[in-house]
Amino acid sequence: MERMLDDGRRSLDELGHAAESRYRGIVEGMSEGVLIVDATGHVTFVNAALVTMLRYSREDELVGRHFADLYFPEELEGTTTRWPALLARDSRPLRVERRLKARDGQEVWTSSATVTLREGSGAGSPPAALLAIITDITEARRLEQKLQQTQKLESLGVLAGGIAHDFNNLLVGVLGNAGLARSELAEKGLVLESIDEIETAARRASELTRQLLAYAGKGRFVIGRVNVRRLVEEMGQLLATAIGKGVALRYQFDDGVPDVMADATQLRQVVMNLMTNASDAIGDASGVIRVSTHRVEADAACVADSVFQGDLAPGSYVMLEVSDTGSGMSAETCAHIFDPFFTTKFTGRGLGLAAVQGILRGHQGAIRVDSEPGRGTTFRVLLPAMDGAPELERPARQPAAPTKAGGTILVADDDPMVRSVVRRVLERAGYEVVLAFDGAEALAVFGARRGEIRGVILDVTMPTMGGVEALRRLREIDPVIPVLLASGYAEQETSIQLAGDGFATLLEKPFPAQALVEKVEAMLSAAGEAPAVT
Repeated sequence: MERMLDDGRRSLDELGHAAESRYRGIVEGMSEGVLIVDATGHVTFVNAALVTMLRYSREDELVGRHFADLYFPEELEGTTTRWPALLARDSRPLRVERRLKARDGQEVWTSSATVTLREGSGAGSPPAALLAIITDITEARRLEQKLQQTQKLESLGVLAGGIAHDFNNLLVGVLGNAGLARSELAEKGLVLESIDEIETAARRASELTRQLLAYAGKGRFVIGRVNVRRLVEEMGQLLATAIGKGVALRYQFDDGVPDVMADATQLRQVVMNLMTNASDAIGDASGVIRVSTHRVEADAACVADSVFQGDLAPGSYVMLEVSDTGSGMSAETCAHIFDPFFTTKFTGRGLGLAAVQGILRGHQGAIRVDSEPGRGTTFRVLLPAMDGAPELERPARQPAAPTKAGGTILVADDDPMVRSVVRRVLERAGYEVVLAFDGAEALAVFGARRGEIRGVILDVTMPTMGGVEALRRLREIDPVIPVLLASGYAEQETSIQLAGDGFATLLEKPFPAQALVEKVEAMLSAAGEAPAVT
């Protein structure tokens, strides 16, 4: 009998060891992390997946430590004081999302389901430990934050574009009326000085709207082939005056870096903003700013893991680096430097790096910042590289002789103040003006008075039918009627849509009265070279 009992005990032990081995194999094979914490809060078990997740080498580097050591302190507010209550919970899993601290100090976003392990099988048995099944959701959180950032930028871009459009219409009224008032005054005096101040203030306000549009990625781009190295070198003297006296400027340009398709003026603004930012970071101390250019290749894996501010496509890029030996920035500051009007300077104001990001977004580029307190800052800008030989430039149209003012101009704009100012300015210049509220009404007026109308001014953004669509319809009626497209944010897409149309040009809002007259005269002069269509 005793022998039979001994044999039975050995069989049970073997079954127990087999079951333990089987369950351990299952746990070690899981892709999720497994963590067991005893009643005192100390780690008693981790599986290989959790060791890898937290970038440790061995399980014994985690076993024996208090669970609080694995979390960022702010993630555990109140947890240690509520520890007995957590142990005493019922058997339902507790699901939370928290940041674990990896061995190198990096954050690992996790989603965990935690249950209480009890000493006995009964519901009233005392709690012995907590078991947590942990999933790494860092990549999902990164993508979620990137999506939220993109949505925020899109929303702010729409808002900025709308504000700039309406603001530019107001400035058309300010500048137009100031110009009309000037023409009424024969002699200079205090009134003319006041008009000068009004026009100066309006132009400064116009510069602010350009920054808003640059941030929104809707700036008016004049796209052409640009060599980034040559652009920076040409700015050398200007850059030298923009930095502090104790700051040394160093250049390092790789050979054979390709050109980019970009707006040179906008890129100069990017370079100037980055240089000013670098100089401010150094302050009154001595330091060095380094500017360099390289060609880089971004494959699909690089794009998927990109920490650049912007959406990148795989391909070749030109990288512009601006680094400084200044004070550097904390991670919290770096997270906000592309926000509009964010500044760490007492007298700081404006859009700054937000405008830079908007400009790059409009060029299908991106920007990245690397910085640490006391170790300086490096900005890396990526722009799509061009391959192949430069395209031949189209021969420039020879300017035609000025034409005599007169005839009828059709003006379509949904803003009544803009319509009023444009009508008064052109009538004073000797033109007859007919008005329309939008593109659809403009087509109706043009159809009724086609024989009289010498030229058309269309606002790009109008209800019912915008200027670009109205232009397309006008071309079906009269292929050579001269047209001015007026816009506070003539986007790159508008420029592309106008490509090859020799009788439509862009009129950027806001415009002074004299500039409007000159633009209309130039439009009609250029159209005088074309054969009339009857």
